[in-house]
Amino acid sequence: MAQVLESYDFKRVGRQPQYPYDQWFDGQIWGLQYMVDFDCQGNSIRQSLYAAAKRRGVKVRVSVLANGDVVVQRTD
Repeated sequence: MAQVLESYDFKRVGRQPQYPYDQWFDGQIWGLQYMVDFDCQGNSIRQSLYAAAKRRGVKVRVSVLANGDVVVQRTD
């Protein structure tokens, strides 16, 4: 039979952010190094940065450098 509980500690489920987007979106210009700060292709991290910014309601600009590094800055 079902019962009413006084309390229950629900575990957090879902995926946690892989990267420190909130830190990177602080307004400073961040240079992210390939295989140090992220481990995917530059175009993939660029799309992840834009998506994370959109979820947070902020705007960013992102440049992918020839060596695979990425530069990001919050612009709003």
